[in-house]
Amino acid sequence: MRAALATLAEIARGRRMVAILGEMKELGALAEKEHDDLGDVLASSGVALGIGCGGLATRTIERARAKGLIEAIAASSTDEAAREALARVKEGDAVLVKGSRGVASERIVEALLSWPNSEESASPRES
Repeated sequence: MRAALATLAEIARGRRMVAILGEMKELGALAEKEHDDLGDVLASSGVALGIGCGGLATRTIERARAKGLIEAIAASSTDEAAREALARVKEGDAVLVKGSRGVASERIVEALLSWPNSEESASPRES
């Protein structure tokens, strides 16, 4: 995740950065600490909007919010995270979507890719 955030910063080239993060399910006993630590990294990464996809990603978002990330959304599920992304991501944003396979974060990517045809997202993106 840290490398992915660093790559996001590299490719953003001055654009607003958005990170939509799912739970890292493969961490075992280290899971809570690693999700907390990721919140610290997220808060200091320059990301303007962070959206968590439920599970332990909520810890990441809450930690990032406590460390200063102002727009930090702790969605309760991947589907809710997709709805939040459609409502908040703006044209031109550099967006990272990342999580363990079990989170099914591809549904967020599919929602964002269908944006021009999505009635849910038409008005928020036009602003």
